[in-house]
Amino acid sequence: MNTLFGTTPDCYGFSRYTVAIHAPRDLAQTIMTFRANIGMADLTSEPHISICASLHDIVDMDDLKSRLQNLADKLSPFYVQFAILAFHGGNNWGGLDVALTPELQSLYDAVKQTIASAITFGSDGNIEPHVTIFQSATDEEAQKGYELGSKTDFGTGFDVSSIELVGRLGPARGGTRTII
Repeated sequence: MNTLFGTTPDCYGFSRYTVAIHAPRDLAQTIMTFRANIGMADLTSEPHISICASLHDIVDMDDLKSRLQNLADKLSPFYVQFAILAFHGGNNWGGLDVALTPELQSLYDAVKQTIASAITFGSDGNIEPHVTIFQSATDEEAQKGYELGSKTDFGTGFDVSSIELVGRLGPARGGTRTII
């Protein structure tokens, strides 16, 4: 059963999955405070970079977790850098562009290859790395976000030393999200 954008859980309790790099605690706190300041404290996702998103229809959860753990054990830490004009927004969304470095591209390629036969991809496109600051905003929230985003110091990037498999149930606002 494909529950890609639905609220119906699969046999593991989620409707979609993401392999993600989570922002470090200090950046995550800055982003969560930003969200609260524009009236969006109800976003489901913690600040992260999606490596592979909109995943669904897991063949075997234990196999998927094992594949990802084996890959993670082989990864070397690296740095992700925000683009020069980091914050941008439009269409009731705002985020930080992340430079697509060789390390990030290699991680994407490795994750995609590792999980290809264990789960269904919602998109076969290329990685477009970013950290979502806000999404699904009302017009008023988005306007506040665009104004505040250009004035907020989100830093220049952060060190990456882990990846996580995340399960989500429900919408971006008001749903639930669990690091598996």
